[in-house]
Amino acid sequence: MVTMTVHQRHVVAEALAAFSEPSHHSSCLGVLLVGSPGVGLSTCVEQIKSVTDRKCIELKSVDFHSRVSLGVHLGRILGLCNVKTSMKKKVSLPLVSLIKIIGVTLFVLEDAHDLETPEACAEIIKEFAKLKGRVPEVKLLMTIHIKEMVGAFFLESSLSKFFSLITVKPMAKNDLELFLVGRIKPTIDSYPMCDRRLLDSIHEYSQGSIGRAILVADLLRHILNCTKEEERSADEMIRVITTINW
Repeated sequence: MVTMTVHQRHVVAEALAAFSEPSHHSSCLGVLLVGSPGVGLSTCVEQIKSVTDRKCIELKSVDFHSRVSLGVHLGRILGLCNVKTSMKKKVSLPLVSLIKIIGVTLFVLEDAHDLETPEACAEIIKEFAKLKGRVPEVKLLMTIHIKEMVGAFFLESSLSKFFSLITVKPMAKNDLELFLVGRIKPTIDSYPMCDRRLLDSIHEYSQGSIGRAILVADLLRHILNCTKEEERSADEMIRVITTINW
């Protein structure tokens, strides 16, 4: 079961709603999830894949190094090794036919910022747009760490015109409290959760990152299970947290 914050659940719901838009809106290629490292982009993607009824193909940024095109990569995935599948000039009809037969309607590309250049990302989007012209029901789900991609790229490519752009925000303090209650159980009864200083300390040291919050929560749970009750004060918990170096 995926542990999610309230905000992440809203992101997933918004993405699913975007996928349900009529296929004839061909100008919308899909959903672009944007956020800083650690906010839970992968968590949202995993949840989307688990609840959508769309059959998907996962793409990896590393497979697009050395200028491999989207069409060629899809051809390899689908076993069309001896068929021309490049879509840089025009759509590959064998590729389109196979995608329709298999029933794939969702392509997932995580960590698009890991592509060699912003232009490589733009080329993938351009090829996908050609594919969508022949298979209107397909959608692209893509994630990008906004701080790791050249900001001008978003302006020049105007991605918001082609994607439902959804920003995944860092964990808020109220989300953190709910998250920790679910993570620390069943030892929560002896945990000084009401101490605002402790919550502030956890939020500060996790820096809004879900992954870091999980590490902190698991560390605290270990302490709770291995120490005497009188040693479980908020001050002691804060002291332990301040020793963490990211």
